[in-house]
Formats: sequence, C-alpha cells, structure tokens
Amino acid sequence: MITLKQALAAIDPQDPNHYARRIAVLERYGDEEAAEQARYEVRTMARLARYNQLDGSFMVHSSDNPPEKHLARWQSGGWYLIYGEDIECFADTRAVYFAPRYCHYGDYDDMGLVGKANCKALEDAAEAFDEAISGDEVEEMDGRCGPYFPAHTDLSAYAERHYAYGGAQALILIRADTDEMLEMLAGLDNYPLIDEHLCGEIEIEDQDRQWRDWGAFEVMRAIESTHSADFIGDDFDAWMSDQEPWEHLRWEADGPGQTLRGVDDFVSSLERDDLIESGLWVADE
Repeated sequence: MITLKQALAAIDPQDPNHYARRIAVLERYGDEEAAEQARYEVRTMARLARYNQLDGSFMVHSSDNPPEKHLARWQSGGWYLIYGEDIECFADTRAVYFAPRYCHYGDYDDMGLVGKANCKALEDAAEAFDEAISGDEVEEMDGRCGPYFPAHTDLSAYAERHYAYGGAQALILIRADTDEMLEMLAGLDNYPLIDEHLCGEIEIEDQDRQWRDWGAFEVMRAIESTHSADFIGDDFDAWMSDQEPWEHLRWEADGPGQTLRGVDDFVSSLERDDLIESGLWVADE
C-alpha cells in the first residue's frame, strides 16, 4: 500500500497543478489539517500574485522571518526589503507585508498630507474589519485570505514602519488583508489619493492643531513686536476672527504638515491706534 509520504513524493513540483494534486492526496488520506494548510498556501500565492501587479514592495520583519542575506536588503528597524523575484520564497511564512507607493509621510517626505491620509484610510479599513469580526469568523470573512491558524486572528492587517525625522511607511500584512484594502491599493495606480474627503479632514485637523500649538502665539508676538502693544483680552482667537485674517494668512504644505504664511502681511494691515482703542491691547511702554 502506498503511504501518504510516498504519494506526496510522487507529485512533480513543476506540475502547474501541483497544489491541487497535493490537496487531493491529503484529503484522500484524511489529513484535513495539512490539506487546509495547502489550501491556505494556494490562496496566499494568488494574493501575492495580485499584489505583485501593484506599485510597491514586499517586506518582512526579522522577528517574524529572518531572511537569507541574498534574498533581501536590510532596512531600518529590523525590516527587510524582499527582491521581487524572490517573493515566492516567503509565501508560506504568513509574515509577508506589502509597502504600497504613495502611503508614507515624514518631515522630509514629498507625499505630505496625501501620504498621511492614505495611511489613515488603510488603517481605518483594517480597524473596521477587525471590529466587525470575532473568533473563528475571521478565517474566510469578506475575502480575507487567511490566517490559517485561529490563534493569529488578533493580528491587524495594518502596520507601519517608522524611520528618521517622523517618517512612516504603511505596511499591509497580506495574510490578514481584505478585498476592500486591495481595491484601495489598486486604485492608487490611477490616482495617488484614496479618500479626498478624509484628506480634507486631516488637513483641517492639522491646521487647527498647529494654530493651537504655535500659530496663534506666532501671530500675537508678531503684532506685539510690530505695533508695540500687548494683548490683554481673554480670547485671542475670538479677536482674530473679527479681523478677517484669512484674507492675508494661508496654510501651505510643509512635509507631513503645514506652515503658516502671510503673517507679516496680516500684521501690516492692522493699525496700532485701532488696537489700543479696542481695549484688548495696551501700549507697550
């Protein structure tokens, strides 16, 4: 009688139907766990093939899968960039990530808020999926290609590789992704922004944060320096809103955030006498 080991050894690995024949043998011999793992490998290979058509690169982390030196190039933080032709060598590790183009940001990064918004869109999609699932439901729900082992279902599809100067690159854990995320990435080949509305929200939030952090202080100090007057009111923002400042002030992209321009023009448009007469400014003696 032919043993399972002998039946598997008889399958030609070069046969295009190699996986199908292997699964059939495993099922025939009743090894359902090995058959399911083989089916997982088929799904993963199909997923990798789809990602290989996108604009980006594959990565693994040394803690999950230390690669052979000739197969990968070291990056910061323990990450390795996998050479495209070697991606199939990592198909069975369940630890391959995809680093998409246009999904990164940093102080010296040319993607700015667009890159930050793309990262946020992918992160939100991963979190929404993770919140919608529980326990064993994760395995085949909504097109997720894995994971094979239920113990790993707590892994999110989204991660980030951080590097110098506030830089971050979005990473998609392929075995835990969703069809929605894959469609988002495919759309980047035609237009480098996933969600314009989300990008607009991030832009406004960033402006509000930077105004609170330093923008208001910078404008106030510029007024005090130019007009020799100190603000004594309780609400500088309320006073500013009455001056229609955005006829002069404007926000401009600067790295992943924005910077305030036109401060000198705004300050020059103010009259010192008007400031003093308002009762909210006092002459600097």
